[in-house]
Parts: sequence; structure tokens; C-alpha cells
Amino acid sequence: MDDLGWLLLVIGLGWLAAESARRWYRRRVASRLADRLLEDVVKGKDMFRR
Repeated sequence: MDDLGWLLLVIGLGWLAAESARRWYRRRVASRLADRLLEDVVKGKDMFRR
């Protein structure tokens, strides 16, 4: 491979790593939000029963 091939390979691998990190972070944020919403719903149901 010449230099251009290596450069394209490094750019491609960097892009894949960035996309996987971004997807992981978005799922982490979404799961935290879902946990908070579920906690609020459970609290609301407990208050309604009392």
C-alpha cells in the first residue's frame, strides 16, 4: 500500500471509532433518561395510591 491507502485506512478506522463512541454515548444518555422517567412514574403511582 502506498501512503494514500494507509491514510484512507486510518481515516476510515477513525470514523468507525467515532461513530461507535457516539452511538454508545447516545444510548447511555437515553437509558439514563428512561430510568429517570420510570422512577418518576413509579413515584407518581405510589403517591396516587396513598
